[in-house]
Amino acid sequence: MSPVNSAAAGEIGVGIDTARYGHDASFLFADCQPAAKPLPFTESSDGYAQLRERLEQLRARHPQAVFRVRIDAAGQYATNLQRFLRDLPLPISISVGEPARNKHYCRAHFPKRKSDPSDSFCQARYAVVERPAATPDVPQPFYHLSEIASRLESQVRQSTRLINQLHNLLARAFPELPTIVNDLSADYVLKLLSKYPTAERIAQARETSLKAIPHLSDEKAKKIQAAARKSVASLRGTYAEELIREVVTHLGQGQAWEVGPAGHDGNVAEGERPGPPLPVYGLLVGVPAQPGTPGLVCPTEGTWQERQRGAGTLHAQAAAPGVRRLEDRPAL
Repeated sequence: MSPVNSAAAGEIGVGIDTARYGHDASFLFADCQPAAKPLPFTESSDGYAQLRERLEQLRARHPQAVFRVRIDAAGQYATNLQRFLRDLPLPISISVGEPARNKHYCRAHFPKRKSDPSDSFCQARYAVVERPAATPDVPQPFYHLSEIASRLESQVRQSTRLINQLHNLLARAFPELPTIVNDLSADYVLKLLSKYPTAERIAQARETSLKAIPHLSDEKAKKIQAAARKSVASLRGTYAEELIREVVTHLGQGQAWEVGPAGHDGNVAEGERPGPPLPVYGLLVGVPAQPGTPGLVCPTEGTWQERQRGAGTLHAQAAAPGVRRLEDRPAL
């Protein structure tokens, strides 16, 4: 269909249906007549250049027009696109719709259509007919915060799956161990299982070797070895050891970082309960903050890592003050 010149060119609706590697855009006048042909474009500089060229062409033909962009944001796939559109030197109002609401709108007005071009057409229609309010721009630090929060949530889910796998293996390799220790993800438990994966190996270990494991008390080491020597475990041998070591390795490598009490140095004494958490911004290096603000990194004062490097006391895997790994948490 060739573009139709509409008298109502004061606003041009731009509907964009997003996906992981490519998007579809439709262009409508205020009377829902096509302002230009639909444009499929990729998530790349070339694809964005095509979109910009199309918008500039419409702007040249209709100098007084204002673009009302409606984006169907599928997950985080529209983040780059939003930033690109906001940086264009064009009169643009951008609104971002929830996928479920957009789907219901398309189903209500076009129940027999189901394709990416028809979805973008629905978004363009919504832009010029419903005239949604513009979605506020998100400051760049909040994008970082969103990525960190998403990463932490993903890590928690992954850690939970690994801990469940470890429980499943230990139910046959050393069922008594979870009744002795409170947390299988604790650092000393992972180190113990990495060196002695099964009850059979723990029972054969030297008592001095068990006591040498950091954070494993002498009393608990004796209790664990005594239970191992009387264990009813049926899973043993080389294959059992390799299976447990594999899970323990992944669990140890994937331990997430959590935010600790304000002003804490990351070392938690036995029996100490964690205090109020710091803001998650404490994990963001270079996020602007007022000097002296607790939990925030102020570039003018220098980061904690920089100060420790200057003093020559920064370890390879050290964390900032108030930040510690999950396996360093005390048992509550």
